[in-house]
Amino acid sequence: MVDEDDVRKAVLSFPAGSAGGPDGLRPQHLRDVVLCKEAGPELIAALTGFINLLLAGRCATGVAPVFFGGRLLALSKKSGGVHPIAIGFSLRLLHLSVPTNLDPTA
Repeated sequence: MVDEDDVRKAVLSFPAGSAGGPDGLRPQHLRDVVLCKEAGPELIAALTGFINLLLAGRCATGVAPVFFGGRLLALSKKSGGVHPIAIGFSLRLLHLSVPTNLDPTA
């Protein structure tokens, strides 16, 4: 399980200008609301609950293929070959960011 501080740190760690996913939600949108004094605490609480639900493996089976999927693009490299780029949902990226920001010694 993660706590609200972990989620807040993960939201604020996204690089500026990060692209949004198929739903149009950009990490900057999450950042802007998280930093809002009125709505920020409520969003952090909701995101924390959502991420803990995902980490517990309780994502609805009908939603999982869409939420955890993504569009794959192949960009040509100057040196030849291709560079695969996966475009997924910002909330999925957040879900992946939170556990990697945890201190394993804590």
